[in-house]
Amino acid sequence: MEDGEVRRTTTASGHPAWLVGGHGTVRRLLTDPRLDVYHEDPAGAPRCFDSGPFGPPQQWTPDAADEHLRMRRLVGRSMSARRLAGLRPRIQAIVDGLLDDLAEAPRPADFHRLVSAPLPPLVLRELFGVPDDEGADFDGWLHDAISDHDPGRMVRGITGLSAYVGTLLQRRAAEPRGDVPTDLAAAHAEDPESWTMERLTRVACLVLLAGVGPTMDAIDDSLVRLSADADQWAAVREDPELVENAVEELLRLSAITAAGTRTPFGIPRWAATDVTVDGTTIRKGELVLLDIHAASHDERHIAEPDRLDVRRSGKSTLIFGAGAHYCLGAPLARMQLSILFHTLVGRFPAMRPAVPPEEIRPRDPRLAVGSTGLPVAW
Repeated sequence: MEDGEVRRTTTASGHPAWLVGGHGTVRRLLTDPRLDVYHEDPAGAPRCFDSGPFGPPQQWTPDAADEHLRMRRLVGRSMSARRLAGLRPRIQAIVDGLLDDLAEAPRPADFHRLVSAPLPPLVLRELFGVPDDEGADFDGWLHDAISDHDPGRMVRGITGLSAYVGTLLQRRAAEPRGDVPTDLAAAHAEDPESWTMERLTRVACLVLLAGVGPTMDAIDDSLVRLSADADQWAAVREDPELVENAVEELLRLSAITAAGTRTPFGIPRWAATDVTVDGTTIRKGELVLLDIHAASHDERHIAEPDRLDVRRSGKSTLIFGAGAHYCLGAPLARMQLSILFHTLVGRFPAMRPAVPPEEIRPRDPRLAVGSTGLPVAW
């Protein structure tokens, strides 16, 4: 799609939308306050899907933007660079343990089941201070809650996770520790009227859900792309300093796409007022799909955009968004990918997919996202 091209489309749920591609235009619109996640009539608004993170918009209120900023500041302080840096040794230990299990598994081994799926929940256990004897339930609720293509399972997961997080916040109010729930409980103690326990529970659950599915899917997609390219895999194996570059390149290439070529998809935003984009007028309340996949493959922004090149420099991916809704968990996701691939290329230098890429089923059948199983050999 050409930079600045805006065209009418129909979403998978049958709603009209505007599809926008091109790196420059998508990046600009991601930071445009006239496009937002709110709508005056969420129930009647157009949407990509009927549930999940790409479902209906949030309810617009006069103070919605201010409340969102307060929430981001609270979560941002709780997930500071210092705290995340302190997690690095624990993440390394978690990765080492998962790769130990992988090494002992019969071949071909399911990398998704043994590594990609458990890694993000185990890291979030550390961030939230979840005791080991409660970890299995916590992991199960997380995986259920991100099954937005299965509404019944998703509701069960969110219900269980919300109840658990609410209890965890109450514990930290009584016995503070150096973790995210402690910070949230402290916010309640300082301003119980604004930061109710119910509201903080919702905030905590949003942080958790945002930290599982996208990271898990990025791991699966990145392994398939990197290990299937013998030259690029060898480059990273021979020069581990290329791992950070490789992570950025793999994130760029793994930007979310629709599972079917006939299904348009993009990051959803709704027009808060009439907006003119390169000569096209988008009316207030209409849905805009910001196609980060097309933006990440814009040949005017990046040379040979479909080619994996671990020596590319610069963070060109838009997978974490930009502006007011930039993903606060991006540094943690990058850290997990970096630690994993640094360790993986050293321990499994001959790692490769055991099946052709087209045989790998996506985790979400509506989107070309992650996998339900990833057989690997070495």
